[in-house]
Amino acid sequence: KGLWSAQNAKSRMAPCVLLSYLLITIVSVVPSKAWRALPLARQERMSSEVLVSHNSPPPLSLHVSRPQFGDEKLLREPGALGIVHAWNIRSRLRIWRQRRRWRGREREQEGVAEKGKLAEEGKNAEKGKLAELAAKVTPYLPRSDVVEARPDAYSELRMLRFLRKDKDRDPESAAKRFLAYLDWRSSQGVDQIIGPMLVESSGELQFHRELPKAVFLRLSEIFAVEVNTSPRGGVTVELAVGEWDTSALIEGIKGGSLTKRHFLLYWVYQYELIHRSLYNYTKKDGGDELSIERAVLNGDMRNVSMKQLSKAFVQDVLKDWLKMTQDHYPETVKVIYFNKPPKVIRAVWAVVARFVSKSTQEKVVMVSAKRGPGGPAADPEAEPVRIE
Repeated sequence: KGLWSAQNAKSRMAPCVLLSYLLITIVSVVPSKAWRALPLARQERMSSEVLVSHNSPPPLSLHVSRPQFGDEKLLREPGALGIVHAWNIRSRLRIWRQRRRWRGREREQEGVAEKGKLAEEGKNAEKGKLAELAAKVTPYLPRSDVVEARPDAYSELRMLRFLRKDKDRDPESAAKRFLAYLDWRSSQGVDQIIGPMLVESSGELQFHRELPKAVFLRLSEIFAVEVNTSPRGGVTVELAVGEWDTSALIEGIKGGSLTKRHFLLYWVYQYELIHRSLYNYTKKDGGDELSIERAVLNGDMRNVSMKQLSKAFVQDVLKDWLKMTQDHYPETVKVIYFNKPPKVIRAVWAVVARFVSKSTQEKVVMVSAKRGPGGPAADPEAEPVRIE
């Protein structure tokens, strides 16, 4: 009896199921054919009315922006994105999603425009701060002939580096640092000692008695530095840190053949050479007045050991060297790559980082292997491998 009842129920349900399918077909197919038979203008008007009646925002466009949907025959195809089917929820959903993408693009374009506006406002503000800084320090610059001969050391581009050293970019504090820089150059005789060495004459350096040729060549062997400039890669500085013989420097200082002043003047020459290259590279294409080039530093860290950081070198030389670098040569490098660092690099960096500012520490990137003949700088799109 139960089996008969189930079969009887199924037989009674069959006409209902058939009738349901018939109604769905009528509702889906017949209006679709009637819809396609309507003129396009009538379709667009009815589609707009349907969207408004369903509390949807007015359509941005009933036609897809892509060219292939401009054909009238394609617009009449069922399911085409260019037409809103009045009785088809799926079509309305497709148009709603398309309009949401359009709005996302509009918001993205508005964001880009807002960023450009903020960047322009920040640029104008920085121009004002630079003008204020220049007004404060210009009366204390050296003679006009010295300034004209060394624009890389006294121009507004050099002032801009001091202004950008701090995130606040305060002209008052930048002026104090720049005036201290001018006093340091004057007291150390930088223009008299290093200036002639930067003048290109027959390919030979003009040495000063404060930094004799023999001493300069000796320090070049102990602390090898190479400054390169290329049209594509900018200014790069190659340092063979693993080959630096700091013990030879300490022995030379104890023996009297070398002095700490010799060492510092040697690095002043290297820094002045780097800044002259940066100035020429910035000015080569008539760059923006607020655009300053910074160098990429590649340090070969192979063979680095704790022996290089002896107590005498750290206390007597390293501390003063890094202080001079940070006080008088700000914003010189944009990134510092330590290539092929050994395991002992953590201990070495822990000692050096005590004398380095936070902003400089953030520029250091440990790279496990060199990328190409020029290091990481040869491949700007390559992501450096950070050693955690």
